[in-house]
Amino acid sequence: MTNDYFQRGIAAVNAGDLEHGVRCFELAVKQQAGEAEPLAYLGQTLFWLDRQQQGLACLRQAGQCLLKRAKKTKNFAEINALAAQLQDCHDYEGSIHLLQQAAALRKPDALSLQLLAQAYERTNRIAMALAAARLGVSLAPNQPALHVLLAGLEAKHGDLSAARQRLHRLLADEQALPGEIVYRAHKELALVLDKQGEYAAAFDQLQTAAAIGRQLPEWQAFDKRQIPQMLADYRDRLQRGASPANPVEEIAPDEPAPVFIVGFLRSGTTLVQEVVAAHSGVFVADETELAAALRLELNRMAGPQGTVFDQLERVGADGIRRLRRCYWHKAEQRYGAVVKQKLFVDKTTLNTLELGLLDAVFPDAKLIFVQRDPRDVCLSCFMQTLQASAVSVHLLDWRDTQRLYLEVMRWWLFVKPRLRMACCELRYEAAVTEFAVTFQALFAFLGLIWQQDVTEFHRQTAKRVIASPSYHQVSQPLYRSALGRWHRYPEAFAACDEDFSTLIAELGYR
Repeated sequence: MTNDYFQRGIAAVNAGDLEHGVRCFELAVKQQAGEAEPLAYLGQTLFWLDRQQQGLACLRQAGQCLLKRAKKTKNFAEINALAAQLQDCHDYEGSIHLLQQAAALRKPDALSLQLLAQAYERTNRIAMALAAARLGVSLAPNQPALHVLLAGLEAKHGDLSAARQRLHRLLADEQALPGEIVYRAHKELALVLDKQGEYAAAFDQLQTAAAIGRQLPEWQAFDKRQIPQMLADYRDRLQRGASPANPVEEIAPDEPAPVFIVGFLRSGTTLVQEVVAAHSGVFVADETELAAALRLELNRMAGPQGTVFDQLERVGADGIRRLRRCYWHKAEQRYGAVVKQKLFVDKTTLNTLELGLLDAVFPDAKLIFVQRDPRDVCLSCFMQTLQASAVSVHLLDWRDTQRLYLEVMRWWLFVKPRLRMACCELRYEAAVTEFAVTFQALFAFLGLIWQQDVTEFHRQTAKRVIASPSYHQVSQPLYRSALGRWHRYPEAFAACDEDFSTLIAELGYR
């Protein structure tokens, strides 16, 4: 019967009924005490339902069950799999603890060391990550993924020559390597060359990596027309008079309004997030799916037809109040009661695309829009190694990177005067060069008293897991080397599209 509950849970999850899956897995856990599989499935399903704290607790408990089993069976492969699962759920500390416990029972293998190095890196323990990766390479010298990981860590540790040599050796026979490994290796080599001042060679490596990435199946699955078309539809619908014109007092029940931090990728939103998070009166949610949850709920309520503005008109003020309750319910599920005990800040950079929906549901919210020199933004985006998505697929071509930035910023300039939310625009350059003045004004906008401790934000950041690729940069004191970085790549910007050049001037950059 226990196995029946377990199988029913799997069937429910496969059918998309996660709530029923949870109920089945809970019954399986009760009747099959001490077994890891029902706990692991329950934990993952809870995590997917945004009940993250409960989900991670179950996953960690499943890890302890696997440790007990491994003491008898000497099979540690399942522990590595669960450690990887914890990392997929951003529980790097849980993954480290599990792998360390396993290492006390037997000599670690190359995969466990790779996982340990990844977790140490994501928690900014670079020296420890480097030691784990080196040991992993010594055990599995023919494992290319480990060499790419080690090269990246060597570069972060300042050993650029070793990283460069390692990547050159790896790429000497790139035809024998998986495409994903070749893509990542060229990206890492570009970053090394950039740090060594060989900018033309670095850009050549970026172009090579992009061409390889475009051939990978996981990237080809995304349609580059999706986001530009969606934004064009939004603009058209608003120009034809669509507006969720319900007064603020009619929409807002007893629920508070969050603060949103948005912008474009690599524009400085993570820096702003971490400075704000250093204030004792603030809780920051980093790259959440809360707006995505609103979209799903709106689709369920109104049907998927039309733009978000058509859907909002169909559900009316009652539907908007329901969406507002849905947002806070999801936030409390994920983070607990703290979301209403402090000023709740939702930093999800590309919620810029969802400003029409967010303004309808939270017209009384405050919005922080972070802006950076478009050339520095595009260059930094092109340098990143990102997961395949409807957004990042644009970053596999240098011109497409500029075009996506242009589309998103055109949308921002179009929608900004139509927003009811109070808005503060903040420039990354000012945040770096005039830190105190810039952030004193920002905290005043948020209605918070300035705290001197926020100037040491990086000390707190080093202890936190940051979802953004900027996690390593924001754990350091402020630096200015990223300002005007585009000047090192004059050939890349020698023939910008006319519209891109016009936007640069329109945003106030020379």
